[in-house]
Amino acid sequence: MIDRNIVLEGCGVRLEPLAYDHLPQLRARCHDERLWQYTFSKSPFGDDASALAWLKFASENLATAAFAIVDAASGDVIGSTRFFDVEPAHRKLEIGWTFVAVPWWRTNANTACKFLLLRYAFETWGALRVQFKAEAVNLRSRRAIERIGARFEGVLRKFRINVAGEVRDTSFYSILDTEWPAVKVRLLSLVDRSRDTRAAV
Repeated sequence: MIDRNIVLEGCGVRLEPLAYDHLPQLRARCHDERLWQYTFSKSPFGDDASALAWLKFASENLATAAFAIVDAASGDVIGSTRFFDVEPAHRKLEIGWTFVAVPWWRTNANTACKFLLLRYAFETWGALRVQFKAEAVNLRSRRAIERIGARFEGVLRKFRINVAGEVRDTSFYSILDTEWPAVKVRLLSLVDRSRDTRAAV
């Protein structure tokens, strides 16, 4: 299985195993309807009980490795992401449940996270396939997945029902081990370009 105690760091972010100490900053920065508009669930950070239930679900599932996303320069907790549906027998897993606080949108934070997670999945864990999915109507998340180089595989219609009772189609993407070298170069280029842009502002 995935080492659930790993810390991944680089490109301006640090991914730490999700813990209770991360909750105050997550609740302060990520209880924002813009982050949850197209997700399967509503914000878990509105009250203590739902925040603790979210943490318990994220941290106790043995097929999941959940992380807090930390801005390396400031030490601020700015979001969370996970490996989940980890299947060692088939050497595949999914990356998702990712959210980043709005002030860090359009920075390199999400791209850097994906680089660190994918590098670990392919180069350390030995994955053959890494999967991503997003609600078909969530164009922002779909564009972000496509931007990193994942390949669109199709839409599963009426795949699930969200907390509002809406029936949603879901778009699926993947990256294979044979595609990882080219995706790695692309991600590093995107991270470097983002740094250059911010330095020039």
